[in-house]
Parts: sequence; structure tokens; C-alpha cells
Amino acid sequence: MYELKKYTPCLIGSVSTGQIRRGSDIDLHLFSDCLEELFADLDRLGKKYEFSEVSIRKNSQIMLYTRIYLQNIFLIELSVYPRHEIRVVSRSSTDSKPIVRLKTKAVEVLLQYEHEAEWIEYLSSGKIKAFRN
Repeated sequence: MYELKKYTPCLIGSVSTGQIRRGSDIDLHLFSDCLEELFADLDRLGKKYEFSEVSIRKNSQIMLYTRIYLQNIFLIELSVYPRHEIRVVSRSSTDSKPIVRLKTKAVEVLLQYEHEAEWIEYLSSGKIKAFRN
């Protein structure tokens, strides 16, 4: 999230709600009016990614959005929305409830509370230990 902070990343989905299961990916909403700039930033960061356009129904209209898939320790899915939608509360396709978006600071607090030792290690080394099943 730090590397993409200019796109106002928000954590959503099973990782943000604690409903994680084997195979869960990490879902982030990003906000940008320039996909080329976002792709250039991902290239500059050395990220390998694939992307696709997806159709989402919003207010009885079909809208096209970009999804970017990054493979890291876990799969990361970036859903890119225009900047003017940053305050729009989307609804979940699974339960129709408003999607909870956690900003970077909220994720930091959650990590510090739930994984204190790992968080302290990350702060001192900047590294994340590989996860083993």
C-alpha cells in the first residue's frame, strides 16, 4: 500500500473483514484517472502484472473498470476506479452490503494489534517473512 499511496489504496474483501480462507487474495481499490501512469509506476517498481477490464453494474448502468493482478507472496488484485469515485460507497456482489475500505493507517493499526511481533520486525527490517502452509 505504501508503494501505491498516490492512488489512495484501500484494503477490501476477506482480508479486511477477517474472513480469510485458503486461496484468498488481497484486494485493493486504487483511484486514478490515468492508467498509463499507474502501469508506469508498477513497471518502475519492478512489479509483474496482468490486467483485464471487467464490467460492473452500478446504478442500473454497466461500467468498465480495470483490474490488475500482481503475484507476490499472495495474489494481489487491484481494482482501479476514477478519482471522482473515491467517496462512492460500493456494495458487495456477494451480500449487497456496503464494502468496508481500510485505508493504510487502519491496516497499520490492525497489523500492530493482530501481529505485533511480525509488525515490529517489518518496521525494523522492511521485509516480510515468507508464509508457509
